[in-house]
Order: sequence, then C-alpha cells, then structure tokens
Amino acid sequence: MPLSKSENIIHSLYHITSQYEKGFEFQVEQLLKLGCERFNLEIGILSSIVEDDFTLIQQISPPEVGLKVGMVFDVNRTYCALTLDTHNAIAEAHFQHSKYKCHPAYNDFGLEAYIGAPVTVDGALFGTFSFSSRTPLDEPFTQVDLDAIQLMASWIGTELSRREKELMLQELNDKLLKLSTTDGLTQIKNRMFFQEELERQISFANRSCTPLSVLILDIDYFKNYNDDLGHLEGDNALIQTAQIMMENSRDYDIVSRFGGEEFAIILPNTTSTGALQYGEKLCSAFEKYPWQFKKITVSIGIETLIGDNTETDIKAISIKLINQADKALYYSKDNGRNQANHFKDIATFSIN
Repeated sequence: MPLSKSENIIHSLYHITSQYEKGFEFQVEQLLKLGCERFNLEIGILSSIVEDDFTLIQQISPPEVGLKVGMVFDVNRTYCALTLDTHNAIAEAHFQHSKYKCHPAYNDFGLEAYIGAPVTVDGALFGTFSFSSRTPLDEPFTQVDLDAIQLMASWIGTELSRREKELMLQELNDKLLKLSTTDGLTQIKNRMFFQEELERQISFANRSCTPLSVLILDIDYFKNYNDDLGHLEGDNALIQTAQIMMENSRDYDIVSRFGGEEFAIILPNTTSTGALQYGEKLCSAFEKYPWQFKKITVSIGIETLIGDNTETDIKAISIKLINQADKALYYSKDNGRNQANHFKDIATFSIN
C-alpha cells in the first residue's frame, strides 16, 4: 500500500533528522530542499529574528532572486511577521486574492505563495522556517502541509537547543580541564599536567628516536625574597618568573610550575647541547630583567633522553629524567647559583 501524504513527509523528515553525523547545516539544507519540493515553492529560508532584524541563516533560492546568507531585512516587511503575530504556522497559496494583499512583503518582493512557522528554542523565539514563491499555487495548502512545516520548525528548535546545551557542556568540560591542569597563581601548566605530558613525550621520543630534554628551574634565595618583601611580592615574582619562561620558550615547549619556587620545562626534540644553551639563555633573561625591588636570579638543572625504542618502562624513565635534572639543579645551587648545568656534565665532573 502506498504511503499517505502525511506518512510520506514523516518518513522523509525522519530520514533527514537521523543523519546527525552529517551536521546541522546539512540537515537544514535537506529540510529546505524537502520543503521546496513538498510545497512546490522556489524559496526556502531559515531565519533568526532579533528585535526587528530578520537575518538569513540558511536559504535556497534561484540565483536571480539574489538572496544570500547574512542578508538582513526588516521583519515587519516580511510575511514571517504574520507567523509571529499568530504564534503559529500560516500559509497562503495566492496573496493577491487574500486579506494580506496589502502587506509590505507583497509590494516589496512580489511573493504570491508562502508557508512558514516560528522556530523557538527553549520557549524563546529564535526565528522562522519558511517557504515562498513568486508564482501562486493552483491549490490551497492543506492541514498536512501546516503539520509538516510545524514539524520542521519544531525539530530545528529542539536541535538548536540540544546543540547549544552540548556546546555549553563542552565549554564547561574545557574549563574544568583547564582548571585541573593549570597553576592557579601563574596560569601556566601545573605539576600534574607536567607529569602526564612528560610520559607522553617520552613515549613519542622513544618511538621516533628523537632527543627529549627536561629542565628544572629554581629561584635563588626565594625564601629571603619573601621574608624581605612579603608574600604578595613573592607571588608577583612567581608570576613574572612564569612570564619570563614563557616569553623565552618555543610554542611547543611545555612550561609548568613544579611546586613552590620550582618550575620545569619539557623541551621536545632538543639535544643536551641545545637544552644547555636554552638554560643559559634563561639565566641571562632573569639577570637582565628590571626587577622592581630586588634582583632575582635562577639556578637550572637539565637532563636529556636520547630516544630509544627498546625502552618500555615510561614511568621509570620519567622518574629518572626528573631525578637527574634535579641533581644537576642542586649542582648549580651548590656551585654559586645563577647558572645552568646538564647532568651529563656534572657526572663527568664527579668522575674526574
């Protein structure tokens, strides 16, 4: 048995609205095409309405009509104003023979046939979904047509609401992720992120057989700085330390606060020579910075991993890298501070 008109439109709507993976714009485009075909009209529009501005969000129409997405019209000079007045779907097959023949839209655009419905999102007006034509229809619209346009507009409103909530949830999750991985004072990455990222970087370095360096930085005599100037200025010094490190790092270096006055940087694809040069550059940047109250210098320790795909215990490698960079740091502090040293060099010194 062939499908009835109402069954056919419901089947078509289901087919379009179930294609979520193709995206909202694709689905609306298909609804516009379906409406033009179903109602035998040449123009289909999804609009948004803010105060008196009627803005085209999506549309299909013949090229000679000249409609483009983003165009803005006075809503009071469109037939969609009629749907807003009635808060319901309206349809006219031949405006010249209707009570609306003096409407501004008829004079401005010469549209003879129209069917449209309001689109609401969570009870608030979003816009309209409508179809129109410069040519009148031979037959009046039916109740099935009005039901169809209502179903289309209702789905669009529901989908807009769902996607808005989905976006809000994603934004909330992004904020929570940022909070969980960001140091609250300095706004750089925290130790938890550093530990997790270091293991990821080690794994990549091993797979690609590329070098990976870790740098640990400590502010020299920071306790004295705090005692002399107070904790507020101490916090400002920590913030500025993070800023200096960020300004002197590459986009793909991972700068983090390790704890207290200690900071750490992961330097992907960086040899021991390159890492030491970077450490010395950092020491120089701190020494040259125009500190307001009291000069700050830093001590730095560095260790480098030569990627080796035979190493499989990532956690153990991570611990070893940090421990050896930490030993190099303490060597810098024990030997005058305000300097950078690499673990391989202090190991050589110890042997000699």
